[in-house]
Amino acid sequence: MLSMTNQPLELMHAQDIKIATYDNVRQSYPKEELPDYLEGESREEWWNPHYEKNRGLLH
Repeated sequence: MLSMTNQPLELMHAQDIKIATYDNVRQSYPKEELPDYLEGESREEWWNPHYEKNRGLLH
């Protein structure tokens, strides 16, 4: 039985099987729009919080 909720994360966790297209998964991954001034390790320091903040439900 599918419960009705406005909370997509709750709904997703309640289901045992998830079906998605490749495009759905691709769109869920955050865009890597790195600022030009970043180099080396500072890129990773920027990416980790950016990824956590902008990732979709499928990541």
